[in-house]
Amino acid sequence: MSSSRRLSGLQRQVLASYRESLRAVRQLPPPSRAPAAAFARQEYRRHAATIDRLDHQRIEHLLRHASKKAKQLVVAGGFVGGDGHVADAALRRIVGAE
Repeated sequence: MSSSRRLSGLQRQVLASYRESLRAVRQLPPPSRAPAAAFARQEYRRHAATIDRLDHQRIEHLLRHASKKAKQLVVAGGFVGGDGHVADAALRRIVGAE
């Protein structure tokens, strides 16, 4: 970040969580990476726009949830279909679309 202001501890945690999510996506098979990365970006932006910055309890809950989902996504990388895509139902379950 090129901003001159310092980030709070919670802001640093959110950025670390975002990076962790994108790193988990990079471990998926190539055909699955782009849609999973787009979904991760979309979710972080959606939450950034809808959650009050002072709602620390909700933000901390979402950080725990994101960390858990990133770990599940890494594990799901092993469940690849014959065409190289992560099984759709498994991916939807992991990212919370079901």
